[in-house]
Amino acid sequence: MKIHFNFSIWLIELLLTKASSLVEIQRKWQYAASNIDGKELAERSFNRYRRYTEDMFKISIQCNRANDHKYEIQDKETILNNKFLSWQLMSFRMDKLANDIKNKDFVVLDTEAPATHFLEPIFRAIDQNISLKIRYKSHYKDAKTVNFTPAFVRLWGQRWYLIGIDMDQNAHRVYALERILDLTLSEKLPKNVLKEKDKIDATTYFYTSFGVITEGKAEFIQIRAYWPQNAYLKDVPLHHSQQVIAETADYTDFELYLKPTYDFIQAILGQREQVQVLAPESVKEELKQVLNKMLVYYC
Repeated sequence: MKIHFNFSIWLIELLLTKASSLVEIQRKWQYAASNIDGKELAERSFNRYRRYTEDMFKISIQCNRANDHKYEIQDKETILNNKFLSWQLMSFRMDKLANDIKNKDFVVLDTEAPATHFLEPIFRAIDQNISLKIRYKSHYKDAKTVNFTPAFVRLWGQRWYLIGIDMDQNAHRVYALERILDLTLSEKLPKNVLKEKDKIDATTYFYTSFGVITEGKAEFIQIRAYWPQNAYLKDVPLHHSQQVIAETADYTDFELYLKPTYDFIQAILGQREQVQVLAPESVKEELKQVLNKMLVYYC
């Protein structure tokens, strides 16, 4: 079964890049890192694996006779909108990359996000609807023990965050994994808590947030990015809501809809003098206060 799955991910990755004939697929599979045994791919095996891929990921892979009998993915949008499959493809790429660069000193990587060893029991708790007992130490308070309902996790700024419900306080909480001192699986969630957990939608929870802070009210924020930073912000937007509202040869004006939290202010300051907040006044005023405090260090 593992060969089926490995081939499926490999085939999807290949066909997303380029339509390929059976002969091309067979030749590339022969030398693929995912082909652990190095066996040749018979046409019968290919068709069996292809059907498995279609069933597994709910896609259609067809032979286009008008295009030199090359196989193509018919509904690429399904893949682009399938977050599970996107993660599988990313994992496949990273695994392949790890093998390619093993023992090579010409690739420099950032350090991994801390406390990833907590992810496995957290995933198990989420999947099986089990509560967690967490000993947590924030930077501002003494360590505490929390009875917690985990809903989902998020990776942000090289940190993993756990989102769910503090069952003792009946309140939503966001915990950074590196601040967890200890974590154990507890007990099955009662029906009333399970209903509250099911109300948490991971896809929309941070929709108007920048980072992992959810407090505050979302509002329209206009910024001006000067050349060349405007080009960088077009390539990698600050937020999914970012839109261009005006443009000249020297700058681009963007509008975003989000909560102007600490994380967002920090991100704006990280753009140095290349980005200016145009509106609203409340955000401009907060930035002025921060900058005045910073000036004290350099006067």
